[in-house]
Amino acid sequence: MAAEYMRGGNGPLIMELKTYRYFGHSMSDPGTSYRGREEIQDVRKTRDPIIVCKNKILTANLATEDELKKIDAEIKAEVNEAVAFAKQSPVPQPEELYNDIYYDEPPFEVRGCDAFTPGVSRQTRTETA
Repeated sequence: MAAEYMRGGNGPLIMELKTYRYFGHSMSDPGTSYRGREEIQDVRKTRDPIIVCKNKILTANLATEDELKKIDAEIKAEVNEAVAFAKQSPVPQPEELYNDIYYDEPPFEVRGCDAFTPGVSRQTRTETA
């Protein structure tokens, strides 16, 4: 519905998506000092967006439990393949940090300088190359 609204030329749309942080804010914060394990388990059972969506799909007979399990297995296999590819790939050069962020990649410049060569503009570097 939101995608249709946007594609219909209706301008920007702000969406508020409420979810729950199951873990603490950091490694030193287990997240259990200000809420009990019972609360976390209750939220997982009753308000977890993935479980709620899954239950709606099952209730509406859009898919069976086995079909959803198959989809889940396919997704996990795809993620595992991507992780393996990333781990065996060389570490990218710093210049690659800002690549492939936007569809139509704008040059990354701040006040005429690129992010990796302080005081040297991308234009100057290109002209001298």
